[in-house]
Amino acid sequence: MKEVLLHLGIPKTGSTALQVFFARNYGALLTRSIDYFRMGEFDRGLKGRIAAGNGVQVACSLLPAHHQRRITDGERYLGELERMIEASPAERGLLSSELFASADHQKLAAFIARLAASGLRVRAIYYIRRQDQILSSSYIQQVRLHGYTEPPDAYVRNLATRNDILRYHSFHRTMTGHFGNENVMCRIYEEAVARENGVFGDFLDAAGIAGAGLSFAVPKVNASIPDRQVAILLLLNRFRPGKQFVDMVIENADKSARELGRHSLLSRPLRAEIAALFREENAKLARESFKRAELFAPDPLDGPEDPLASSELTVEDLVVFLGGLLVRFDGRLSETGKIARAAAAEAGVALPEPSLEQGKADNATIRAPADL
Repeated sequence: MKEVLLHLGIPKTGSTALQVFFARNYGALLTRSIDYFRMGEFDRGLKGRIAAGNGVQVACSLLPAHHQRRITDGERYLGELERMIEASPAERGLLSSELFASADHQKLAAFIARLAASGLRVRAIYYIRRQDQILSSSYIQQVRLHGYTEPPDAYVRNLATRNDILRYHSFHRTMTGHFGNENVMCRIYEEAVARENGVFGDFLDAAGIAGAGLSFAVPKVNASIPDRQVAILLLLNRFRPGKQFVDMVIENADKSARELGRHSLLSRPLRAEIAALFREENAKLARESFKRAELFAPDPLDGPEDPLASSELTVEDLVVFLGGLLVRFDGRLSETGKIARAAAAEAGVALPEPSLEQGKADNATIRAPADL
């Protein structure tokens, strides 16, 4: 192997979808002498599930001491990677995890030097996205997965001021300092998704990988949801639902969600505040790396003053959101009934099967005039 390409993320720029794409095209990529190493959460990606890439344990080994996902004894994962590199027939290896973007700088530099000492060229690729969109997506994840009940303003402001990754010029300068300017590819997410085959095609082009013959039919993974469904989840989270219940709600929301061009749940003043906070960093990166004045298309600052507060829920919204949930419960009850009858049969106990006539009688009872 001559080269290792690290996909650094960053978070909320389609990393999960890319990891599913890499895993499902594992064999086809090998024919192009690209080895997406079968390690980390490779199998989760292969199944189309939310994951953090084949490089997750390696990346977690490089995280700062205070990070909640840090692996303190990561040598076995680094050793596993080295063995896979040694055994691989491919000329190039691909390691992906958005957690690489949060790596401790000294540990990342030592990791790159360790690979380079084996005669490998180490390159990096990562995507950036308008900061208000990343912050919105992160807030939605808090609502979806962590029971958050508050409006976005406080969470978004706090994350915007303490997350150094979002200072794109400074982050890029740090990465080029580690990898070398010629070994870092910074791509813009909004421009990538607008291309043919979206971020998959963009990544392949940037990395110099032929796309012909690869499968781009990747299922929707970790999809975002519209403002109105976020508003429903915020209300639901007040009751502190259990994880299994929330998982069903999220799966139902994911199935009914449409592809979103951009998030619009932040108020206009907050979006303007975020734009001002990162304006100088964005302008520097735009000039130095993209040779243009603006990094992203200007935000039109349209829409309602406070989208979440003004979200009006229609009957259709409630049917789609809650009706699908009830259908899932109905399916689970049916399966539970089958399991109970099978267990009773094994024990020699006869349970009555639901009868069509009983169902008709129940329906007739429900429709009786006295009950309307």
